[in-house]
Amino acid sequence: GAAFLFDVFQSVESVGQREATQLRSTFGPYPATAATKTCQTVRKIVGWLPESALAELSSERGEGDGAASNEEFGHSIKFLMP
Repeated sequence: GAAFLFDVFQSVESVGQREATQLRSTFGPYPATAATKTCQTVRKIVGWLPESALAELSSERGEGDGAASNEEFGHSIKFLMP
C-alpha cells in the first residue's frame, strides 16, 4: 500500500486524472480528501530526500542486481506425467 502510494505521487504536484484512476483501480472508491492528503504527504517526504535518492527512485529498475528478467518464475521446471 504505502510503496504503491509513494510510487503514484512521487513525481506529481497534485492528484490528477491518471493518479485518480490508479487509486480507484487499486483501492476502489476513496475520498478525494484522502488522496489529496496522501499526495501532500508524499510530496513532503520527497522534499526531504537527497538528490541522489531521488535520482535512484526515478530511474527504471529491474532486478536487485540490475539485470532485468522477463522470464516467468518456474519456467524451467519440467513436469512428467506418471
